[in-house]
Amino acid sequence: MIQPTELSLNNLVSIGNNTGKVTRIHDNKVQVLYPMKDGFIKMDALRHSYVSCEHLDGIPITPEFLEQSGHTKMEEGLYVYDRIRIRHLPQYGYWYISDNYHEGYLTKVEYVHEYQDAFRVFSGKELEVICT
Repeated sequence: MIQPTELSLNNLVSIGNNTGKVTRIHDNKVQVLYPMKDGFIKMDALRHSYVSCEHLDGIPITPEFLEQSGHTKMEEGLYVYDRIRIRHLPQYGYWYISDNYHEGYLTKVEYVHEYQDAFRVFSGKELEVICT
């Protein structure tokens, strides 16, 4: 379960077997757009426009996700996008973010929504993600 305070607009989340994009956050509920072949479609606005956060889960970061969102694989477990570096350290089970201007790691992330928010903070840009 994801807490509403952990979410930002445009974050990708998992709802059961579906992936959706957060479009609104209100108290303990979020409105989510679900992907279709040619983009996103809103859930049935009358009955299902908001989903309780207790039904949301994080989407684990994967190499496939990073490559689909424009990262370049430098070596096994290390991906780069512009000045942002993200490295998987399997012994800890997390991905660690660093950049070209700081020594050491800036933060650790486990889920796509966490990385989207960290990417925005460190780069000043939205991470372009493909929701399949």
